[in-house]
Amino acid sequence: FVESKQIDSESLWYLATMPAPKWHAELDEILTETRHEAVLATLEAWRKDPSKPKEGLAALQRMALAGPSPQHFDWYACREPRRSAVLQTFSEFSPQRRSELLKLSGRSVPAVQAGAKPRAKSAERAAKGHDQKRFMSMSLARLILCTFLSLSIAEVDLQLLDDECAVEGEKCSLQALQMKGRKLAASAEACTGSGILPSGADLCYQGQLLVETFKVKVLNSKGQSGAMDMQAVGPIAGKCDGVDFEISGQQVTAKDLSTCGIQGAEYDVKYCSDQDQFVVQILKPMALDVTLARGSCASFVQMPSPHHGVALLAQEMQGEVSAALQDCGEGPLPSGIVCYEGQLLVETFKVKVTNSDGTTGSLDMQAIGPLAGQCDGVEFEKEGSQLTANNLNNCGISGAEYDVKYCSNTDQFVVQITKPMTLDVILARSSCDSSLAAVAPPQLAHPAAPHPAALVAQEAQRYCSGYGGLPKGTLCYSGKFLVESFFVKVKTYSSSSGKVDVKASGPKNGACYGLSFRKSGQYINLNYAKCGFSGLKFSVLYCSNQDAVKVHVTAPVIGDVMLTRTSCRRFLQNEKIQPSPVASPLMARRHALLLLLAPWCCTFLAPLVSRRVRTPTRRNAVAGNSEREELWAKRRDQMILPGARVVSAGGKQGSAFVISNSENGTYVITCHHVIKDSIKQIDRWDPIEKSSKKVEQLLPVSVETFRYDLHGRHLQTVTTSADIVAYCAYGDQWSFEGDLALLKLKAPVEITAAALISEKNFEEVRALDEVVMVGCPDSSEVPLPTTGHVASLSEVRAGIGLMLSQVFGNPGSSGSAVYRFSPERNQYEVIAVHSLTDGRGSLTSLGRGNFLRLSVQAPEIHKFLRSHQLLHLVQPKEAQGTKSAPKKAAKTAKTASTGTKTATKAKKKATS
Repeated sequence: FVESKQIDSESLWYLATMPAPKWHAELDEILTETRHEAVLATLEAWRKDPSKPKEGLAALQRMALAGPSPQHFDWYACREPRRSAVLQTFSEFSPQRRSELLKLSGRSVPAVQAGAKPRAKSAERAAKGHDQKRFMSMSLARLILCTFLSLSIAEVDLQLLDDECAVEGEKCSLQALQMKGRKLAASAEACTGSGILPSGADLCYQGQLLVETFKVKVLNSKGQSGAMDMQAVGPIAGKCDGVDFEISGQQVTAKDLSTCGIQGAEYDVKYCSDQDQFVVQILKPMALDVTLARGSCASFVQMPSPHHGVALLAQEMQGEVSAALQDCGEGPLPSGIVCYEGQLLVETFKVKVTNSDGTTGSLDMQAIGPLAGQCDGVEFEKEGSQLTANNLNNCGISGAEYDVKYCSNTDQFVVQITKPMTLDVILARSSCDSSLAAVAPPQLAHPAAPHPAALVAQEAQRYCSGYGGLPKGTLCYSGKFLVESFFVKVKTYSSSSGKVDVKASGPKNGACYGLSFRKSGQYINLNYAKCGFSGLKFSVLYCSNQDAVKVHVTAPVIGDVMLTRTSCRRFLQNEKIQPSPVASPLMARRHALLLLLAPWCCTFLAPLVSRRVRTPTRRNAVAGNSEREELWAKRRDQMILPGARVVSAGGKQGSAFVISNSENGTYVITCHHVIKDSIKQIDRWDPIEKSSKKVEQLLPVSVETFRYDLHGRHLQTVTTSADIVAYCAYGDQWSFEGDLALLKLKAPVEITAAALISEKNFEEVRALDEVVMVGCPDSSEVPLPTTGHVASLSEVRAGIGLMLSQVFGNPGSSGSAVYRFSPERNQYEVIAVHSLTDGRGSLTSLGRGNFLRLSVQAPEIHKFLRSHQLLHLVQPKEAQGTKSAPKKAAKTAKTASTGTKTATKAKKKATS
C-alpha cells in the first residue's frame, strides 16, 4: 500500500477492520505517504456526510484559498493535539462512514493515477484554465487535515487532544503512548491464553523485581472469580487480604487493587492461563513487568523484611555492627574449608576459606551483582581480628576499598567498606554447597529475567529519545524509588535556557534553587558546584518524545533514572510527605548511604545540599569557568551544531548548514555545483503537443547532520534524504544570485539553525574582521572549524557581491558557512557561504594566491531567497508582518512604478 501511494478497497477495508490499538503506527505511514488526491477525495466524502457540523465546511472553504504545492501530505507537520484528534476520529468511525469510505475508494484511484502525470503538464493545464479547480484543490491536504479534523470531525474531547492517557492530570505525549503500546505488545507474546484459574486448593504465585518480592495467594477459586491475598515484601512493603476479583479474558479486576502491593505505584494484573502465571505490569514510577510463577504456599507467610542471610536493613545499622565489633573476638579461624555469605541490596558477598591453620591460609572472595568481582587463592595472615593480604582490594566490588575482619565470638566475617563510602557488611556462616559455585548469579526458582540493574538501565535508555526543546513555562518532574522522593521544577525562558530547582524528600533531604541552565541537544548544562554534590558526577538530559528528565550518573557508580512529568502542586507540598516507616532516625542515616551501591538508585541522591565556604579566589575561579562554559556553549550551538554534509546523487560531497528548522521543515543551504549532478534533463512525451520535451528531473540528495555531547565529542551522524527546493546555477556566467542551492529534509531532524545576518546589519562587516568557517573538507567525519579574517568585500563579478576570506579549505569545503561574531547582538552570524578557491587569481584577476576563498555574501543569499519567495525562512516576523503591510507595500510599489514610468518618458523625450 505504501509503495503504490494509493487508497484502494483492500487498504481501506484493512484500516476499517483493524483493531484500534494496532493500527496507530499503520496510520502514521498511511497519512505520511498518501498523495494529495487520495486525501482530498477522503475529505470530500466526509464533507458529504450530513452529520458534519457547518463550521467544518466553512473551514474547508477557507483553506481552499491556499496555493498549490507539489509536495505530498506531511503528517509530521501537524502538531500533537491535531495528530491526536486524527487518531481519535479514526477510532470513533461509525460502520456507515467506513462503508462510505469503501465506496469512495474506487473514485480515489483515478485521482491518484491522474496525479502521477508530469508536474509540468499539470502546471500548463492549470495555466490554460482546463483544470484550475483540481490543481488548486491539490494544495488543500497539508492544511486541511490538521485544521479540518480537529475542528469539525465528530465531537472531539479537547481535554484528550494531547493524548488518550493522563498521569495525575498531566498529558502523555503521542510518542510515549505509541512506545508504551509497542512495549506491551512485545511483552504480550509471553503471556497467552485467556482460560480460567485452576479450581480447588489454594494457589500461590511468587516473583521478584530488584529487592522487592511479589506474592499472590488465590483463595476459593471458581475459575473466573474468587478472592486472593496480595503482598509486596521489601523496603516498601504492602499487603491486602481477601480481595474479591474477577477475570475477564486475561485482565484481573478488583475494587481496591491499587491499595495492595508497593505504595505509590500504579499497576495492572493479568493471568496467563497457558503459562499458569500472573504478570504484574507496573505503570508508575517506571514501566516494568514482573512475572509471578506458580510456587508452594508454604513460603507465603508474613515477612517483615526480605529473608537474606543478613537482614537487609536491621542488621546493617551502625549500632548493631558496632556492637558486633565490640564483642568481635580474636580467636583463630576454624580449620578446614568453611564458607560465609552476606547480602547488601542487590550485591551478594561470599568468602570461602581454604587451607586454614587458624592464623594463615588462603581464601576465595566473590561479589555478585551490578558491580561484580572475584579472586581465588588469596593468601592471608590474621593478626587479632584483622586479615591482611597483598591484593585484597582487587577482590569483590570493582573500584571499592575495604578491610576484612573475622570475629571469632560470633563466627562472622565483617567487610568494612571505606571507599567510595563507609559501610559494613556482615557475612554469616553458610553452607559451601552454593558458595562460589559459579561466577554468574544463582538462578531463581521462577523464570529468570534480565538482571534488575541492567533492566532499569535498558528501560531508561530505551525510553529517552527526541532532541526537541523544553516547553515554555513552569514544568515539574518527579520520581520515587525506595524511600526517596525527588522533584525537579524547571522555569523556561526559551526552549533551551531557564532556571531549575531540585529537591529531595526522605531520609536524605536537601534542595538547591535558581540554577541557570542551557540546553544543547538532549543535555541540560548546569553548574553543579553550587549545589555541593560532593563526590557525585552526573549529567541531566531532557527526553522530548517522552517529556521526561533523565539523570545519568557516572561516579561513583553508573546508573540512569527517569523523572516523569507531574503537577507542580506536589513540588510545593513535598515537605509534607511522610518518610517510610522503615526509616528510623538511626536507619535513615545508614539506609541513605546504602542506596549509593545500587546504580539505579544513586542517581536520586544528587540533590543534596552541603554548606561550603569558598574563598574569593575560589569564587572567581568558578565565575571564570562559568564564563568559559557559556562561551563554549554559544560557539557549539551557533556554529558547530548547524553544520552538515551533502552527498549528491552522483556521490559528490560538499558542506552545508541548517538555515531554518521549524514546523515547516528543516532547510539546508549549500552550493549549486555540489548538487549539480542531481539535476537532470530528461525527455518526456507531451500528449497535448504530441511531441517530446525536455523536462527537468530533480533527484534526491543525502544530508548528514551531527550530534555532540557537552564537550563537543561526536556522538552520532544522522543521514536524511532531502529534496532540492531552489537553486541558481552559475556555469560559465554567474547568475545574479550566485552559486547557491536550498534543500529541504524529508524527515524532521532536531538540530539548531544558524543565524543569517540581515542585509542591514551586513554593513557592519569590515575587512580584517575575524571569521570562522565550518565545513567538511576532504570528506571529514565531522564539520571542522577553521579561523581567518575577511580579506576584502564587494568583489564584483557579473553584478553580484562576493567576499574574499583568508581561511583554510580543501575540496569538500564548498557550501561551508562563514561566521562572524556580532558584539551588538551577542551571537555568531553567517555572513557568507564559501563557494570557490581563488587558485590562480582567475576569479578576481588580482592573483592573491591559492589560500583565498571566494564566498557568496549574505545579501546575495537574501536576494536568492527573496526571488524564490522563501525569505520568511530567515525572517519569519518580517515575512508575516501586519494586515496593513501588504497594502502599504503594494501602494509603495505602485508609486515607485509610476515614478519609474514618468522618468522613462522624460528621458525618451529629452533624447528625442
